[in-house]
Amino acid sequence: MRVKQVLNNSVVLGIDDSGIEVVLLGPGIGFRAAVGDRIDPSTVQRTFVPEGIGSVERLAAMVEEISIDAVTAAEEVVRLGRERLGRHVTYRVLIPLADHLGVALQRARQGAAIEYPLRSELSYLYPAELEFARQAVELLRQRTGVDLPAGEAVPIAMHFVNAQFGSDDMRDYLRITEALQQILGIIEEEYGLRFDHQSIDVARFVTHLRFLFVRNRRDPVALPEEDATRDPDTLLDTIRSARPRQYASAVRIARLLEGLFGWTVDSDEILYLCLHVARLTDTRRPAPQSPGKQE
Repeated sequence: MRVKQVLNNSVVLGIDDSGIEVVLLGPGIGFRAAVGDRIDPSTVQRTFVPEGIGSVERLAAMVEEISIDAVTAAEEVVRLGRERLGRHVTYRVLIPLADHLGVALQRARQGAAIEYPLRSELSYLYPAELEFARQAVELLRQRTGVDLPAGEAVPIAMHFVNAQFGSDDMRDYLRITEALQQILGIIEEEYGLRFDHQSIDVARFVTHLRFLFVRNRRDPVALPEEDATRDPDTLLDTIRSARPRQYASAVRIARLLEGLFGWTVDSDEILYLCLHVARLTDTRRPAPQSPGKQE
């Protein structure tokens, strides 16, 4: 491994014998180092590759401002996140999370706190990620001795939601969250309902929508295998005739997704959306009228 570029005394860009570029961290690793010098492995504390995060230079620029302590804490949180949430959590989340944790830990030491939006939405749209993030806050307290505010679970959860959708851009999280809210709002508006956002039916619907987002953001994922004897168009026609209102809602949701994200929502997906809308609306009562409103 040789030095390609020195960022500072603790961060260098390295290149191995196969030509692969990596970012290397270690106290003094860049001190008096020059381009082309061999790197002593004993000076390397952390090695990063830009997995899905952009160029090595971008990764190095982010790492340059992050303390080793924050990186170490983030590594443990990501490792635990992979165990608790699944293998879709890759180490691409490590540097953005470490960057956030470095700032959050410093802010907590100074007694400052930030109120994050979307906390209530997280509780029903991403319950698993939020619950894990709460555990991560406690883990960070144990490892660093710093009491992070409970609200720090919100941005930590956001990082792991983004990991599911294969993104490290918080704008993607916000767009997807807003879309989920709009979809539930469409159904509540059209049927005059107010959902219990903690209910199993809402959780199933949101899970299906999240699967749809992942499927359209990543390589296509096959839907559950269908009965070879089933004609999907015939079944859709049957559902459309039996549940015209729910079918119309499913089409409206599909058009919303196409408009927001440029996706093509096929007839099979409209069928699944229709069935979910029917499940949500079959056993719900209309929303109560506002006080003072008379029939």
